[in-house]
Amino acid sequence: MQFAMETGGEAVKAARWNLVAYIIDRFDLAGTPAAVAVVFGGVLLCIVTAYLLGSLNFGVMISQKKFHDDIRTHGSGNAGTTNMLRTYGLKYALLTMLGDMLKAAAAVALGYLIFNMQTEYMQDGKLLQVIGDKPGAAISGLFVVLGHIFPCFFHFKGGKGVATAAVVALMINPWVFLILIGIFVIVVAFTKYVSLGSVMGVCLYPIFLSAFEAQKASYSVTAAAVIIAILITYMHRENLKRLYHGEESKLSFKKKQPELADGADPSALTGKAKKAAQKQAHEEQKKIDAELAARQAEDDKIWTDDKFVTCAGCGQVIPVSRRKCAYCGTVNAQYVPDPGEQPAKGGKKRK
Repeated sequence: MQFAMETGGEAVKAARWNLVAYIIDRFDLAGTPAAVAVVFGGVLLCIVTAYLLGSLNFGVMISQKKFHDDIRTHGSGNAGTTNMLRTYGLKYALLTMLGDMLKAAAAVALGYLIFNMQTEYMQDGKLLQVIGDKPGAAISGLFVVLGHIFPCFFHFKGGKGVATAAVVALMINPWVFLILIGIFVIVVAFTKYVSLGSVMGVCLYPIFLSAFEAQKASYSVTAAAVIIAILITYMHRENLKRLYHGEESKLSFKKKQPELADGADPSALTGKAKKAAQKQAHEEQKKIDAELAARQAEDDKIWTDDKFVTCAGCGQVIPVSRRKCAYCGTVNAQYVPDPGEQPAKGGKKRK
């Protein structure tokens, strides 16, 4: 459905269907303060819906549902695809990425439907380009990334927003997305550093976007892209420090077994951490049992090889466990106590 908005009697460039323009046209609000209120209402609706969708953090939800665990307690503490890959494996990393991408696509699609038009308003006969042609998509894209990084449903601790921002770029301008994904793949393929590819891609995002959207004067999408780039770069600050010191982890498709923290109570753990704790305790018990078996074997060897000795006084063969020779009373210089006759606790001999 296409229609023309009117301001002061002059037609404005036709736009695709969107809720804000439909309300203004349906109730003939063009040129009135009510039209401004409708626009601000549309902006607010884009912000709220996108942020709530972004707060659906699939990394946290999958780890809690499947493993009764929290991905944020493992590895980097991040609830994103890379940490899911290192902790739970490729399958759950892909599910996390898919969920994060779908919510971003839904948010930006809603942004288009709520507030998407050629915002060229005629004012006193003069053309004024206000915020570009995709304001709803730009606002929704920014706030779905914000929701992913700071989810209200999970104590404002989420992921780093890379997969979500990638889909935002795809929905805003597919050509820019293809260029950025190509750069990301090349960087990661040569360096094995996902963080480096992510930061390079997101920093180039507003540059390429402004170049491709220059003719449309899409100031809103460029401004949102700059904020997204700053946010995601900030979220990778620790990765950048590790890269600088040569301590950053490289990409691997093998899942990492969670380690039991020093002093942690195994009974309080759940899911993957509990299994790791049980395995660790089992290995430690096996080691203790092996040491005890080795000691017992050594004791058995003593009693097998040196069970009897020759008395130095009379030359009679006597048990090594005799303190004195029963024949002549000579003290046994080779005396070794029998473990079965050692005093038990309380001073009493074992039977």
